Amino acid sequence: MSGARESGQAVDEAMLHAYADGQLDAALRATVETWLAEHPEIAEDVQEWRAQNEALQAAFDPVLEQPIPARLAGLSERRGPGANPWRQAAAAIGLLVLGGVAGWLAPLDKPWSETAPGPSAFVADAAAAYRLYTVEVRHPVEVGGDQETHLVAWLSKRLGSKIAAPKLADFGFHLVGGRLLPGQSAGGQAIPAALLMYEDVTGKRVTCYVAGNVDNHETAFQFRQADGVSTFFWIDNGLGYAMSGEIERDKLLALAREVYRQLEL
Repeated sequence: MSGARESGQAVDEAMLHAYADGQLDAALRATVETWLAEHPEIAEDVQEWRAQNEALQAAFDPVLEQPIPARLAGLSERRGPGANPWRQAAAAIGLLVLGGVAGWLAPLDKPWSETAPGPSAFVADAAAAYRLYTVEVRHPVEVGGDQETHLVAWLSKRLGSKIAAPKLADFGFHLVGGRLLPGQSAGGQAIPAALLMYEDVTGKRVTCYVAGNVDNHETAFQFRQADGVSTFFWIDNGLGYAMSGEIERDKLLALAREVYRQLEL
């Protein structure tokens, strides 16, 4: 990550988290805000961190003010003056939740492999494929959903890994079909990628992009948004999956979780 040119102060992930937590003085805060203005995609991530902080505070701050339950009062006496097991329990819950959030967010400065694309390139490819093909009326896919067996076998063979076309009818989406795409490695060599497209009764479309050779050790769901297209992505059994769409974030996350659930069966 590059630093802020105006001040010479390096803006790294630690500083961004401190900014999101409201721990910077006015000068450093101004430096970070100037840098974020030049990096809008990362600014969106930081805004999400701040929103999550506010949500966590709203959820757990009231717990800290609650009286000690009677069943825990004895523990407080045994631990000595000042010990508050209810407060400690609430803090432990908060740490667990924060740990889950931290695992869900993608590190901004993760050192990616020299021979495989990192998640930024993978997500950019997935979003680009979504934008390019979902607007097509007559030819959005190469193989239609009515030939699902052939489609899945063909894409699995080309990717060298078994893939499936998850059923999303319970969420109002049916399979339109899919196509083979060229993914990009860091060295510029094209690698196979697959795109599965789904549509609801209103014509709203989402896509599931699948590619191999994605270098990302984070397996939890991660989120990116750019130019109105939201993407949840994750790694599973050596393949990268990305669900993209222009729908509500919660709805897209529900679809991504269902795809993941079905792939794990």
